[in-house]
Amino acid sequence: MPSQKTVKSKKTRTILSDEFYSDIEVADMIHAVLIRSPRNSGLVAGIKLPDLGEEYKFFSANDLPGSKTVKVNNTEIPVFCGKRIQYLGEPVGILTGPDEYVLNKLKNKVHVILHDSDEEQMPETPSITKTVSNFQISQEEFEQIFNKELTISSTWKSKIRIPSFSEPEGALCQIKNSTARISTPTRWFSNLRNAVASTLNFTPDNIAITKTKIQPYSKNGLWRNSIICAQTALAALKTGRPVKLCFSQDEHRKFINSVFPLEISYRTAINSSGKILAMDIKIEADIGAFDPFANEILDRLMIASCGIYNFENFRIQAVAKTSRNPPSVQSIDFIVAQASFALESQMNRISEVTGIMPFELRSANICSTMKNSSMPFSIPIENDVEKHEALTRVCDIKRKFTTYRLDSIERRKKSNMLEQFPLRGIGMASSASCYEYYGSPIQFETPKIEVTMESENSLVIKSMPPSAAILAIWKEKAASILGIKQSEIKVSSNFENNDEPLMPENFYTNISIMTELLKKCCIAIQRKAKKGIFPVTVKKAVPKNVKAQWNAQRLAGIPFGSASFATAAVELELDPCTLRCKLRGIWMVIDAGQLLMENEAKNRIYLEINRALGVFFERQELDCSKISVVFISSQSSPKPIQGLVLNTLPAAFLSALSQAISETITSLPVNHEILFQKYALKNETLQDKQHQEKTEQETSVYSKTLTLQESPALAKSNDESDDLNHLQQTTQQDLIQNTDSISKCASQNSQEELHK
Repeated sequence: MPSQKTVKSKKTRTILSDEFYSDIEVADMIHAVLIRSPRNSGLVAGIKLPDLGEEYKFFSANDLPGSKTVKVNNTEIPVFCGKRIQYLGEPVGILTGPDEYVLNKLKNKVHVILHDSDEEQMPETPSITKTVSNFQISQEEFEQIFNKELTISSTWKSKIRIPSFSEPEGALCQIKNSTARISTPTRWFSNLRNAVASTLNFTPDNIAITKTKIQPYSKNGLWRNSIICAQTALAALKTGRPVKLCFSQDEHRKFINSVFPLEISYRTAINSSGKILAMDIKIEADIGAFDPFANEILDRLMIASCGIYNFENFRIQAVAKTSRNPPSVQSIDFIVAQASFALESQMNRISEVTGIMPFELRSANICSTMKNSSMPFSIPIENDVEKHEALTRVCDIKRKFTTYRLDSIERRKKSNMLEQFPLRGIGMASSASCYEYYGSPIQFETPKIEVTMESENSLVIKSMPPSAAILAIWKEKAASILGIKQSEIKVSSNFENNDEPLMPENFYTNISIMTELLKKCCIAIQRKAKKGIFPVTVKKAVPKNVKAQWNAQRLAGIPFGSASFATAAVELELDPCTLRCKLRGIWMVIDAGQLLMENEAKNRIYLEINRALGVFFERQELDCSKISVVFISSQSSPKPIQGLVLNTLPAAFLSALSQAISETITSLPVNHEILFQKYALKNETLQDKQHQEKTEQETSVYSKTLTLQESPALAKSNDESDDLNHLQQTTQQDLIQNTDSISKCASQNSQEELHK
């Protein structure tokens, strides 16, 4: 009979809950709202409060018993602003009370007194500037090559925001027996614990965290969630009652699901065969008042600005500028997707100008292997031709691109051509979705996993909660190695003592890293279990020398541990009268390694596509009834699919839209004012020019006729005189008819212009 080891009980400090924090109600609970700065600059001189009575209380930075700032990646972030305002809406205090309705009325009556407004000055935090280059030629020749070869220059701007319909950010905190118990949808346990402990002057062991339910694809504040919990914990400590702070939808949109303005300029030199000879790139990012991860964001943007391509000669100049905007808490992967949008839009612009097929242009410049790369960093994509050919088969992009491009060229020449028919276009984009960035400053601990075989037929995996798809893969792997039923495999995310993860949750739910670590654990358990002594516990972590493959200072080496690939096409049409957009089809071909649950993966992609359709237009929701997703069969290790849609679909959409209106659109999201300026006004101008030219021609004919009439040489005979009279009468009749036609057209144009 197998023997059992004695296991000491430990105190659990982190647990999971199936409830949303906003649904939790506890006895004697009160509510809280944040008081924010009404301006984006100035010194806080005081706060004038209305009559609060006995039940309503206000607390500010002066009431914090511990640290007044929270340190995140060497950046000191104030819990409440006590001195100089850095951005519009910066919290200066928290107001508590039993009634939410009364709280919001009192909130509007609080007056924040600000002196020395300095709206023209920038925050004290300096901008970050970085430059990286790689030349196979001299720098002088690099500059000259843009004068010798065909050069295409464009600037791409994006302010992408995916609509969020999830639970807004917030927290519930109660303090009992010198222990702060916090319920919140956190994704970073260690940062939350340290933030609350430092501001309350508690020990980290006296902070108990309950991770509440998080909806899929919901926006979480990451480090900002820790600040919110510290603010709520202060209110609970001072009032002695449980306090719930819940953001409004407007607050969540402005401070959690905020935009990250990005502008990337490309100057590309290309030869006649489609080979890119030189690429000059300039990146300008607005990081808000501050950003703890500004350096990593800038590094990732520089890598993504080259993407999967191999540029023999390139120069990247990047700057992350501070501003009076709120700090962005968008995930870095989401920000990087905007760089992929700019790069793929530039590739589509090159294709449109040169006439080279989009997939042929990409295949001519793609990086297939690290050995063939001339760049200091790259993301190699193997068998790219096969994947692009798969896309051409499912959507017929060769024929459609050629046809729509010819129509687009004709519309540039003749504005009124085909106006009675829908305006159509098609675009494509190819990109990789990369994970396990080796240069992340918060990877002070390598990802690890713990697996325990409690008995011959029972297995427990200790990890952050994975998605349903990843959990199914884990169970299949473990069951096949250990020979147990999948139903006997469980995942535990209740961490004890110092076992909780030090890094954010997304580092521990990576499919490729954690699946490989799980496989190694199960193989080790298989060997140890032969002794018949249970439980058997094995811990595995990513080797530290793996990160040595990447030099973040020089941006050289292998930057990522894994990458999936996708190529996508979007076909659309515009109504020539209303300029309303209709999607005719979306096609995606994906290489994500081995798929154990293809239907689950397809559903995930369909969901991401439907969410991405909300970023294309500012005030128009798109839908598409024809969506095709094809996965390339592969036996390589599974790779993440999240991010592939946002990395490809926006650029493909914008290319199709530009082709449809015969004008290049360079910003996302698009509004109908831009379409009107690019298409409708251009057509009116060309039509007016055509009418003017026609009028000048007719006037010239009439003048010549009058000259002929007055010439005495033409009156030599009666026959010649009769012919002249007949010519005069005919010309005058034609001129009267044309004049009436021109008058009608002018009147019609005036009425249309007045109507507009």
